[in-house]
Amino acid sequence: YADGDQTKLFEIASEEGDYYFEQKYYDDAAQTYALSHRSFEEIALKFINESTTPALMNFLRSKLDSINNSNSPTQICMLVVWIVELYLSEISSLEKQQQSSEEECDTVQSTRADLRNFLGNEFVSRNIKKNKPIIKVIQEMMASYGDTSD
Repeated sequence: YADGDQTKLFEIASEEGDYYFEQKYYDDAAQTYALSHRSFEEIALKFINESTTPALMNFLRSKLDSINNSNSPTQICMLVVWIVELYLSEISSLEKQQQSSEEECDTVQSTRADLRNFLGNEFVSRNIKKNKPIIKVIQEMMASYGDTSD
């Protein structure tokens, strides 16, 4: 059907994303929507309204992976800050739920490691360093969550 036509490929990705979303295959929907040209805000709100934070994170990271670095520094920074916010929120939530079981401690540590890996990613790190105010925003966010170790 698409036969190499980009417009049709984006249309297919959009329809496929809708199908996955309706079936509650949120991670598949997130990855597929990231390939479409659907409104970023529309898709993000769909995941927010369904309270599917992991799928939202997946969508944001997939969008970040698809951005051309030279064309969208503002969008890159916005995505990075939002992703960091989601990580910090997840860590905070896990710490509040924590009953000191070894498994729960491992989950918190794993999420912290994921955040460090994300921030250490070459593409992310390079773009953060280009935009000094973003460094300050991320530091302030971490401090507001009481996370000074990362």
